[in-house]
Amino acid sequence: MRKIRVIVKDLSHEATANPLFSENIMDRYTKAKVVDMRNNHILERTKSGYVSIKPIDPNKIY
Repeated sequence: MRKIRVIVKDLSHEATANPLFSENIMDRYTKAKVVDMRNNHILERTKSGYVSIKPIDPNKIY
């Protein structure tokens, strides 16, 4: 029978709290093709008292 060794790597608190800490936020936006909402949004008030944020130009992406 073969012996199998399992090596468990201890993760730091930073790695478990935020697994994407090594990536830049702007790089994540460009990969996800997120709509750029900076100076490109309007606020619509709903009847229930909430506010919905909608883009003016949805084709403007990072």
